[in-house]
Amino acid sequence: MPELLQNILIILAVLIGASVSSIMGFGFTILISPILLLLSLDPKTVVVVVNFCILIISFMVLIQSKNHLPIKEMTPVTIGGVLGVPLGVLALNYANDNTLSLTIAIVVIILTTMAVRHITIPSMHNQIISMITGVVIGAVVGSTGIGGVLIAISLLSKNYGKLSHRAAISFFSTPAIIISIIGYAITGLLTQERLFLILISIFPIILGFTFGTKLLNSINDKTFQNGVIALTFASCVLILSKAIFQSI
Repeated sequence: MPELLQNILIILAVLIGASVSSIMGFGFTILISPILLLLSLDPKTVVVVVNFCILIISFMVLIQSKNHLPIKEMTPVTIGGVLGVPLGVLALNYANDNTLSLTIAIVVIILTTMAVRHITIPSMHNQIISMITGVVIGAVVGSTGIGGVLIAISLLSKNYGKLSHRAAISFFSTPAIIISIIGYAITGLLTQERLFLILISIFPIILGFTFGTKLLNSINDKTFQNGVIALTFASCVLILSKAIFQSI
C-alpha cells in the first residue's frame, strides 16, 4: 500500500476513534487497533501510537468533565494503575501478544456479564482490592492500550452519570499512559516512525473530539450505559477473533 494512502486511512481511523472515545470516555483502541493492524502496522507501533492518542483524548475529557470527577473513589485504583504500568511495558517487549489478547478478552466478557446482571464489582468498594485491580489494569494499559474497557465495566456498578463516567476513566488513563510513554522511551519503543504517526494524528483527534462532544449532549445516561456495554461486547468479539485467527 502506498505510504500516502496508508497515512490518509490512519487519519480517518483516528478521526472516527476520537469521536466515539470523546462520547464514551474509552473505545479508541477497540475501534482503530484492528484497522491499524490491517494497514500493516506492527502491534508494538499500534500500541505506542494508540496510547499517545488516548492520552490527548483523556486530557481533553478530564478538563471538560473535571467538575464531575469522583476523585475519592478513583484515587486508589488510579494509584494502582500507575504502579502496574511498568509491568505492561515489559510485557509489550516480551509477552506473547496473542495469549495476552485472549486473556484480556475473556476477563472483559466476565466483567461485562456481571455488569449486565447488575452484580456489584467489589474492586470499586474496597480500597485495597481497588488498588490491586488498578495494578492489573495499569499493566493492560501499558501492554495493549485497552485498559479503559476494564475501568468502564468496573464503573457500571457505581451507576455514575455519563459525565462522571467519562471523567473517571480519563482520570485513571492520564497518569497511567504518561508512565507508559516514559517506559516506551526508556525501552526504545518510541521510534521516529511512531512519533511521525503520532504527529499526523493530533489534528483528527481534536476534530473527532469536538464532533463527539456535540453528540454527547443528545445522549441520556441509560443510552450511554447501553452503549458502553455494547461497545465492550464488540471489543471482546474483535479481540477473541483476532487471537483465534492468529493461533490457527
